[in-house]
Amino acid sequence: MPLTVRHFLLVALLIVGCVELPTEAYENPLDDEEQAREGIEPPALIFSPDSVSVSSGNAVTVNVFVMGADSLRGAHLQIDYDNSLVSFTTVTIGDLFNDGTESFVMAEDDNDNGLLDVYVSFGGAGSLSVSGNGNIANITFSTLTVGKTVLTFTSASELADPNDNAIEINGYGEGVIDAQ
Repeated sequence: MPLTVRHFLLVALLIVGCVELPTEAYENPLDDEEQAREGIEPPALIFSPDSVSVSSGNAVTVNVFVMGADSLRGAHLQIDYDNSLVSFTTVTIGDLFNDGTESFVMAEDDNDNGLLDVYVSFGGAGSLSVSGNGNIANITFSTLTVGKTVLTFTSASELADPNDNAIEINGYGEGVIDAQ
């Protein structure tokens, strides 16, 4: 009998030792540690997803997130893109500003130069600003041809508090749209 128990324990250990535990990839755009590895410190503007593949001719939406904002009332996002590969389609307000009763978003597209200006403002009934991390805008582009375009925030991008004072931006993420 003792030999059978030993065999059973040995087999059990082999089975348990051979089981491969799944590893999950967590892709949280607001993960401070991950962004710090990329050299991005809050307050910051980032894209999520930071890279997306899509079939040429289809539309794709990228989300703009703010990290570590304190008393954020509004933002001007100026985004540089390759106008030979993608074209701007629409913009909608993100979740961070969505609870505002008078929040708005608008865009001005300079397609000739591949520059998109997005203006977003929070207008909440109980507050003049929001703080923290969150999605402030969702931007949809249509892909025109096969290729990769890099989306970058220009230095003209701004964050502002309720008194229209600038909130310093310490980091800018990049986004990639890969049309195949």
